[in-house]
Amino acid sequence: MIKLETIYQKLYQAYGQQHWWPADSDLEMMIGAVLVQNTSWTNAEKALNRFENFDGSLILSLSPDSLMEKIRPAGFFRRKAQTIRSLLLWFQTYGFDKKQLERKATADLRRELLAIPGIGPETCDCILLYSFERPVFIVDNYLKRLLAKSGYPQTNTYDQLQTYVMAQLPQDVQLFQEFHALIVAYGKIYLQAKGSAPEDDPLSSLLLEAQETAPH
Repeated sequence: MIKLETIYQKLYQAYGQQHWWPADSDLEMMIGAVLVQNTSWTNAEKALNRFENFDGSLILSLSPDSLMEKIRPAGFFRRKAQTIRSLLLWFQTYGFDKKQLERKATADLRRELLAIPGIGPETCDCILLYSFERPVFIVDNYLKRLLAKSGYPQTNTYDQLQTYVMAQLPQDVQLFQEFHALIVAYGKIYLQAKGSAPEDDPLSSLLLEAQETAPH
């Protein structure tokens, strides 16, 4: 079984710093986390580019039809518009100011976000990690596939896998941010659900070692 820090080091050597999440404000990041659900970042970015600015009050003042039209390129625009509105209404109760959330425990903040319709664990943790800078590790399909190839036991739930991964790593926000971005960069090429991966896999030697030492 490969150490996660070793995987991180290999990916960082291969890809370098990712400068992720690409957003100029916390609100832009939060809205982007909703828009990228079930679509590519390219489509989410097309929708983000339709906003003149990311003022929470101004976005809430948009009619439902206007908001849906802005985010149409991201797909599922009716559902996502409702989620964005609910998320902004929640953030409005804190004055659109994350400083008001600094004393709130991460577990409590996570519960509040998960109570918002349309915010699931992955979207919630993206917001926690990249907007509110809380040390939570994002569990996505790329991570699941990477861990399976690396010899890690497969757990049943999102929270179980997250707990398992976080126990293997220092609780460091910047590390978590960079590691997630590197996994996505790697996964887009080498962890696709279908088709064979290219041969120049930067983790090939590690993964081969994991396969050879795995119990049979």
